[in-house]
Amino acid sequence: MKSKITFLLLLLTLSFFVQKSSAELSAEERVIRQSILYSTGSNYLEKAYYGNGKILRWNKTEFPITVYIDNTANAPNYYNYAFIRAVLIWQSALKDVISTKFVSSESEADIVFKVVASEKYIRQIANNESTTLAITRPTIKHDKLEKQIIYVYQRDRNGKYYKPYQVLNIAIHEFGHALGIMGHPNDSSSIMYALYSPETEKTSGFLSRTDINTVTLLYKIKPDITNGDKTKETGTIRAELLLGDKDERVDIAIQAAKEEIKVKPNDCNSRLKLVVFYEEKKDYPNMLAAIKEAEPLAKTTTEIYSVYVSYAYYYFEMKDKQNAKKYLNKALEIRNDGSLKEIEYYINK
Repeated sequence: MKSKITFLLLLLTLSFFVQKSSAELSAEERVIRQSILYSTGSNYLEKAYYGNGKILRWNKTEFPITVYIDNTANAPNYYNYAFIRAVLIWQSALKDVISTKFVSSESEADIVFKVVASEKYIRQIANNESTTLAITRPTIKHDKLEKQIIYVYQRDRNGKYYKPYQVLNIAIHEFGHALGIMGHPNDSSSIMYALYSPETEKTSGFLSRTDINTVTLLYKIKPDITNGDKTKETGTIRAELLLGDKDERVDIAIQAAKEEIKVKPNDCNSRLKLVVFYEEKKDYPNMLAAIKEAEPLAKTTTEIYSVYVSYAYYYFEMKDKQNAKKYLNKALEIRNDGSLKEIEYYINK
């Protein structure tokens, strides 16, 4: 059975490069690499990986990227204005990289802003605090990116509407994820930094140069997951040319997740990322350790479900079908939408 645990990242929701050695690159490739590194400037592409070191982004042959705003939760109108402004801020900064278009229905959209009225998702705002702000969740089927949905919570933890500048900062951050920056940099000056700080973001609403450089570089690299025909894009380069092979990228992803844990010590999802990466490397002792660290931090139904699924996969790999079945059944009690059919088949085989 092929590993399927990477799907957990759907529920979670380069200041340097790992390069192939010069001996592995042709003279032409070395020139291309150096030219790109020089022209792009500082960035955090290694934090942009999705799952096990994959590049996820929209296909340039399918531009414009279509955007729909769904405010059925009846938040104030300035929420909608903030969503629109966030898209335009990214579009203006990346006018030579991407193009966007607002559409009138969700079915037409690649990216959807959706205001939710109930507490379903967690984004940490301080080292020892959590509150619901927003999360971006991709819909992926067979390595095809179908949609990115940005869920923005209607109110803060005190039951109050977010202020206009807060909604704008949240929207810019989440739209960056929807473009393909699936992780968080360590630089607190970046709009994509993991922690939300109202005190320092009152006059924000801007992109840093590294934010712009990272997306620019992202759209120069051939994607692993995209919404169009990968072979039709021109002017793209192999990820390996700049970032190393898959194993190297998984190692980078593990290190990035560990750094994120230092910033967000009480965050369950950061540990769940490690579970995915260690499973990919077949490092089962560390996989189990990451699950056990995630378990007491799981607060939402989605997080608890993800922990149970992680245990099911771990015990299946250990050929312990009894425990695998126990945790699979716990997960199915929470959600039985067909996504676990494959492991369910093999456990019960």
